[in-house]
Amino acid sequence: MAFGWFQYFQIIALLLAVVYYRGLKKYRLTAFIPLLIIVNIVETVGMNWKNLGWSNNYSVYNLYLIFSTPLYLYLYSVMLDLRDKALMLYAAISILCITFIVVNFFLLQGTKDFNSYSMVLISILYIVFSCLVLFRMSLASNVAINLYREPYSWISSANLFFSMITLVFLGLQHYILVNNVKLGNKTMYYALMPSANAILYAGFAYAFVLCNQKRS
Repeated sequence: MAFGWFQYFQIIALLLAVVYYRGLKKYRLTAFIPLLIIVNIVETVGMNWKNLGWSNNYSVYNLYLIFSTPLYLYLYSVMLDLRDKALMLYAAISILCITFIVVNFFLLQGTKDFNSYSMVLISILYIVFSCLVLFRMSLASNVAINLYREPYSWISSANLFFSMITLVFLGLQHYILVNNVKLGNKTMYYALMPSANAILYAGFAYAFVLCNQKRS
């Protein structure tokens, strides 16, 4: 069975989320548990698509976009702590985003091709929401707060970094494929995305540790 080194970070993040459940509950981040279960299942299946006799692993990652996006959007709504009209606007944006992802999966790019349109949309939204979370936290107090000690800061920063890498990669995807761009003996995807994944879930894991430390 194929297993990527970056998957250790995903497993560790899930284990810490379960172990530090009470800390996550205080910060209303328990949705990370089902999210990380989905991540680990999808990544395991996606890494072993050849062993399953599939022609590619696009379908499983397309399904991941459908199931993970509502959870991410909920988590961002918690971290943004929206109220009244701002919450209604956020809900409308979220519904439109999820609707587009589902329509793209079934009617536009389909199930057999990677749903890059959906990934671009999601990455842009995550970049915007991550920046808003960080901006909101920087204004949360008259006294400068230590963002590196705040769980929401680590989650937003890690997802901001990952979403930017994903967006750049998708933007250059055609050029990379046509010109067979490689780093060493690996394609750009396999050279960069595993490291980006590791950073993402390491950031989440550390945020969970902080949730536990600041629980009382």
